[in-house]
Amino acid sequence: MPDKIIKIPGVGDVAFPESMSDQDIDTAASRLYREANPTQQVPVKSWAETAVDWLPAAGATAGGLLGGAGGTVFGLGVGGIPGAVGGAAVGGAGGEAFRQLLRRSMGLSAPMSPLEAATAIGKEGAIQGATELAGGAVTRGAAIVGRGLVGSAVRPTEALLREFPDLIQTIIAKGLPVGRILPGTLSGSERAVALRLQASTGLQNLLRRATAGGTRFQPSRILDPVLDLIDDVAKQALGDADERLLSNMINEFLQRHPGPLTPIAVKELKQRAQAIAKPVYRQIEKGLPVTPEQSIGARFHQAVASGAKSELERIPGVEVAEAEIQRLIGAARGLRHAERMTFNPATELALGLSVPAALAAAEQYLSPDTSPNKDLTRNMLLYLAGRGLITPQMRSRAGLTLTTPLLAHLLRQFPRLANELVRTRTGESAPAGSPQP
Repeated sequence: MPDKIIKIPGVGDVAFPESMSDQDIDTAASRLYREANPTQQVPVKSWAETAVDWLPAAGATAGGLLGGAGGTVFGLGVGGIPGAVGGAAVGGAGGEAFRQLLRRSMGLSAPMSPLEAATAIGKEGAIQGATELAGGAVTRGAAIVGRGLVGSAVRPTEALLREFPDLIQTIIAKGLPVGRILPGTLSGSERAVALRLQASTGLQNLLRRATAGGTRFQPSRILDPVLDLIDDVAKQALGDADERLLSNMINEFLQRHPGPLTPIAVKELKQRAQAIAKPVYRQIEKGLPVTPEQSIGARFHQAVASGAKSELERIPGVEVAEAEIQRLIGAARGLRHAERMTFNPATELALGLSVPAALAAAEQYLSPDTSPNKDLTRNMLLYLAGRGLITPQMRSRAGLTLTTPLLAHLLRQFPRLANELVRTRTGESAPAGSPQP
């Protein structure tokens, strides 16, 4: 009886007797194949060897953090991304050198010649610098996406952005979300108000200490910005009436505030002047008519507020506190605007019923065998889940998460971690070109 010829990779053509069953032939052929093609397994490393092989990554991480924090690393970079890349390269190279020393002392494979050692150190520095650069790109991308999500959730008006250009950045820096996450918790706008009150209390303490220390201001210094207003009015073709009105305002101001004035009194004066000027300027922005007296009065009080602000900022710490309060005022206003616009019960109810019903009707038309009640229930659940994920509340929280410093540090290390895991899994952690013991 003719033999059965089977071609086995690594063995060749093998003849099996016709009397053998197919199962026996398969078993014998498999055994011959395994004997001719033994599986090469990556040797399992000990925890100590694995820890040693991760030294370049650890050095690069430390070097990246130090280099990115500020200054330079051996002349590389000036902080930020350039410094982080330089620090990672230097840290990775140092970690590779230390790894070689430890592997040699443990009797493991390591470069034997100075050239091999230097090549491995340089290569590792380049790899770690590249992964740091990639990590920086991932971090910047996440920050851009996060800022966009927060901006789309808050949706500030153009007028609000003109008054508070750093509004979105302030919301991100303070971690203020749109709305409240659970009933009974503070909303983002309420948290902004609480922070503003805290900052205002700190400013008041500064002013009280300055008052107790004898700090005083002359009313004439507060009127310094009014001099520019006087020059501007004098240049007008028909400015006589405005000049007389402005002169009366100055005389009345000096009579009411003979001075010297305490810091707290100047602060109150600034606030009153702003309260008089702002409504008129808002009318002008909206295109509403104002009288000449209102216009010159608003300009005068705005100049007084500016002069009071300049005088108060001579007290150490006041300028920073004032700027912080203004930023928080803008954040609170922006978040209140977003929170008022986030939920309309009538609209949500209409969409929650009509959209799933329309989808269920379309599915029923295309597939008459489907259950309309089941489709409607499923579509309503899908709509509610999707609607919840795209609400301003959820978008703002997702954006704030993407911009947190902790996540930024984790994302920066992601390319390095992925690279090390691949190298560990494939057994490529050992220095290239190293002789095996």
